[in-house]
Amino acid sequence: MLQSAQESLRREGKPLDPSRIVAELSFGFWTGLTGPRYSDLWRHHLVKIFPRRPVQRADVQLRLNSIRKLRNRIAHHEPILSRPLQKDVNQIFDTLSWISPVTARWVRSNSSFEERFARYRTIFPMVAGKKA
Repeated sequence: MLQSAQESLRREGKPLDPSRIVAELSFGFWTGLTGPRYSDLWRHHLVKIFPRRPVQRADVQLRLNSIRKLRNRIAHHEPILSRPLQKDVNQIFDTLSWISPVTARWVRSNSSFEERFARYRTIFPMVAGKKA
């Protein structure tokens, strides 16, 4: 995946500086770093990403995979309206708070999800919140 990011930047004629490479990496790449294959990397380095809350590698992997799957469904225009969307969004905010509570509060306060989802539930009360 790292090579793919670098190749993409080369094709676009952009410099291969670290910030551009990081920006080019997929969510799947970051989720993959929490897999068992990278246990040593997790134990010695990646666990430090979550300074506010002690978390286990496997728990982070499960959570990030769940968020990644939701993100992929949205990106591929697949139906999500029968999912437990309130639970999904709360899971995203909670996971973000593991890394940075300040950022999580900012994202939540600037999110329009609550307002839009409340409106959706009034219009379609029989569909909202059921599992797919």
